Amino acid sequence: MNITLIVAITENLRTGKSLNWQAIWKNIEPKFKGATKEKFDDYVPPYKNLGAIFISAYKRALQNNIP
Repeated sequence: MNITLIVAITENLRTGKSLNWQAIWKNIEPKFKGATKEKFDDYVPPYKNLGAIFISAYKRALQNNIP
């Protein structure tokens, strides 16, 4: 399962594309079926990871001197 995600990321970078997580998730999701699909559904894509989004916003606020 991880290798499928790694290959998708690597292919995007190799071809000079940016990492569009929604597009990557949409493209790899159909590759999983059955029990593997259930495990894949447990993954949290980066664009839905609230912790990462919060940290990113916090760092931007610090850089812009927002109290």
